[in-house]
Amino acid sequence: MVALKRLAQGLRATLAVLAATAGLGAAPARAVEPHLPAAPDSVAGRALQAQTLGEDPATAWSWLIAWRQSFPDDHVAYLALRRGFVELYLRQALGEPVAADTTLAALRDAGAALPPLEKDREAQARWAAVLERGLVPLRAEAGVLPGEIEALASRLEPLAPGLWLSRHPDGRARSLLWSQRVSVRGRVPLAPQGLEAQLSAPGAAALVFDCPPERGQPRAVRPGDTWRLLCRSRGEPDERSPALRALVDALTRDGVAAVRWHSADWQRQGELESMIDALSAAVPDRSARFAQAHLACELRGRCPIRVRDGAPAQARAQAAGPGWVSEPEPAWAAAPKPRQLAQGLAVLLAAFIVFCLVARTFGERVAAVLMLVLLLPLAWRFGMGFGTASVLLATGSVAAALLGTGAFLLAYLLYDALVFNRVAPRPVADRRRRRASS
Repeated sequence: MVALKRLAQGLRATLAVLAATAGLGAAPARAVEPHLPAAPDSVAGRALQAQTLGEDPATAWSWLIAWRQSFPDDHVAYLALRRGFVELYLRQALGEPVAADTTLAALRDAGAALPPLEKDREAQARWAAVLERGLVPLRAEAGVLPGEIEALASRLEPLAPGLWLSRHPDGRARSLLWSQRVSVRGRVPLAPQGLEAQLSAPGAAALVFDCPPERGQPRAVRPGDTWRLLCRSRGEPDERSPALRALVDALTRDGVAAVRWHSADWQRQGELESMIDALSAAVPDRSARFAQAHLACELRGRCPIRVRDGAPAQARAQAAGPGWVSEPEPAWAAAPKPRQLAQGLAVLLAAFIVFCLVARTFGERVAAVLMLVLLLPLAWRFGMGFGTASVLLATGSVAAALLGTGAFLLAYLLYDALVFNRVAPRPVADRRRRRASS
């Protein structure tokens, strides 16, 4: 009973600290939400224009989103930069050399000199070539019905592995459904928003399918991924069409059919913007650190750099310094490796063991104070070196340290009540009982 009463008191105190800490962290976070510069001639605005794309421009799409958010009134510059990004994207996808030191300002100027995408037939042909190389059909899975059309199973007539025919109530062919898996290959992620598959045969019109991703599949896929598409034929198919017979024969014999991919993303503004948003969501947000640095600059009241007007782009990028606009080597978003997870768990376990030893020997208050002293510099370090202001974007460095201390204390109290007091009674409690008996 004594242990349970003590545990309840400790839990109430810990929860009160955690609630107060959460409020402490939420208030500054609401007051200083991260944002990007709105003036092109400001220090941060010029630093954004001097940002380089790095060796893998395919991971730099977040900079285009950052530009759109930073300079919302300059739509002409955004369209020029977007055109430059698309051109660089096509070049990288086709294996052409790209310059790692290209800045956003230089890319904007280069895009302004190019024809609009909707009128550039060469860019459209190159985009078709990217799709042909990047989307490689895989063998159909026989008997596997996509989940989103399972309810239609009774009205579907299987024609070949992964291919079904649906009919009207009067028996006329209504549409074809084709479950198509593709392997994404190449150098860049792909996110076609209006993907079409065309299959032609001698003496017949091409068979055209609209191929959106299956339900639950991502809008953008990275190289090495497998993408599931559910294609639907346009209009009522002709069952005697040579193109349909060729498709059925190929799927029955090989499980895969050679198709031509087409997407009109370059010709429709809405689909182009959707594709850009999907691509930026599929790669690391490389502009987040820049936003944090800009916020820290505002909170300090001074900026770590001074960009001079008329300086060359390369000099401006170097003047920015490592803590302002420089980014780590671009890489695909990746989860921590098993070894890193094991190391992190080992560190947490060792810290918890030390916390328990200190708490059992000197008391919970001493252990909590020591843990808080250790966590404060760690919270500052995880603020990417910009001090307390940068960590305020999440919950605040002090709040983070208090939350960590509270979590250790709560875990200790539970373990103390459930394990320690049953296996080895507390020395302090034993001394108190001996004093009371004497």
